[in-house]
Amino acid sequence: MKKSDREIIFYTNQILNIINNTYQVFIAYRNRGILYFRGKNYKKAIDDFTSAIERSSTKRCYEYRSHSLTPRGYKIIRAKVFFLRGLAYIKIKKLDKGIDDLNKALDLDSKVIEENKFELSILPWEMIGIIRSFFDI
Repeated sequence: MKKSDREIIFYTNQILNIINNTYQVFIAYRNRGILYFRGKNYKKAIDDFTSAIERSSTKRCYEYRSHSLTPRGYKIIRAKVFFLRGLAYIKIKKLDKGIDDLNKALDLDSKVIEENKFELSILPWEMIGIIRSFFDI
């Protein structure tokens, strides 16, 4: 079994077994979504990123966050989830949803695209050019 498969099982168990800590479930969905994203399973990544976003938008999730995580840090984490979900949507040819998510990511953190340029490399060059011109990066 590959390391990524073991990690997916680990995060799945966290999602199933953590009951009271919404923030930990948010992080587990985000981490499993990233694994699916890296494995090019974009539909599963979108599902997990959506679950993470749903949980992260609750007051309870924010209250359970690590005390070392500032409100700005929390926004940065949420921005990256929107950013990655946006790229996943673009990869499955749902451009409108992808652009919407990239906009939401930028609303949370104006530097999210610039700081995660490496992730753009999964897209065709033409698409990268469109994103760069559309978002002025």
